[in-house]
Amino acid sequence: MKCLILSGIFLSASLASAIQPYQGQPSYLPDFVKRQKRPFRLGVIELSRKVDRDKPLGAIDFAGWAEQGGILVGAPDHKRVIAFSLRNGQTQWVLPTDEILSAPPLVLGEFVYLGLLDGTLMKVDIHSGKTNWKVKLNSFASRAMVKDNYYLYVVTANQTIYAVNLQEGRIEWLHDPELPEGIRLQNLVPPVVYLNKVYLGISTGEILSLDAKSGALLWRRNPQDQGGRFHDVMGKMVPLGKLLAFCRYDGLVGAISLETGNEGSLLWSVNELTGSCADSDFREGRFYVGTVNGDVGVINITTGKPLWIEKLGIPVTSISAAEEYILVASSEGDILALNTTGSLEWRDFIGGRVATRPIFFEQSVYFSTGLKNLYGYRL
Repeated sequence: MKCLILSGIFLSASLASAIQPYQGQPSYLPDFVKRQKRPFRLGVIELSRKVDRDKPLGAIDFAGWAEQGGILVGAPDHKRVIAFSLRNGQTQWVLPTDEILSAPPLVLGEFVYLGLLDGTLMKVDIHSGKTNWKVKLNSFASRAMVKDNYYLYVVTANQTIYAVNLQEGRIEWLHDPELPEGIRLQNLVPPVVYLNKVYLGISTGEILSLDAKSGALLWRRNPQDQGGRFHDVMGKMVPLGKLLAFCRYDGLVGAISLETGNEGSLLWSVNELTGSCADSDFREGRFYVGTVNGDVGVINITTGKPLWIEKLGIPVTSISAAEEYILVASSEGDILALNTTGSLEWRDFIGGRVATRPIFFEQSVYFSTGLKNLYGYRL
């Protein structure tokens, strides 16, 4: 099965690292956005000096970096994966590879799991960089990976989902939704494991329920037909009680039932948000949604009632609900922090496109750009 993934350009670069201050730039944001508190900037960690110097057009990094105990793991280019210390700025180890990372690294305890663009899946010791095992999939991992019990769940570019044994790297089962060839959107929405079931959103707008242990298909539903060319499930799917909240690129934001006998039926949907859903998050009963048109909305996940909606005027690429702030990144290089009522606390302009979720470390947050820079802020 062949498919074309709409994504960024992966470019090689040599490894270099430095920490230095930076300054934001003015952008096209509305005046009300410019009147706000200044962020507490920590500086920029430059992980590939060549890429930052050359500033290749359209550079996007869909893999980004993972953090564990102050150690960052990611790829500065297509030749290596590195571990980098946030505490002392030193490279801990370098793992040579023939391909770039295709999905965000996943850190679990003493190991980090890596998906490469050639379809290789690896388990690596986070302290030494030594490879524990590797296995080849039919395509490259294209989404964030998740773990449950003894399995690692991986979704590839053709939307086949694999259950891989965490200890041995053995493929326990796989499920191919048998989708037709075509163009699909690059997104990082992981599968969801909940009450011994795996839920997978696919490019047709359908949501699948699989038995977590055997991979058997339990049901497959399209909650609602919607106009538009792309119907991909985006952002984070959130299970709570007997519902599953989700958003799609065609603009559908809603929740389906997980109740036996009513599986997959639409419980509520939101019409107040405009544009395609780009990302979503969840915290304390609230479902956070950001759209390509620049809307950010907070929804009561139980009732589907919008609590507030702000029109920021920037194309959202990621939204993350932290304890005190809702952190929003855009494809134009804007970073915004809203408080829990939707009021703007601060904004900054970093220039590079942010395609992955930020990294939280102690009282700080770091945003990764396609230019292989990490921009840090004190929360």
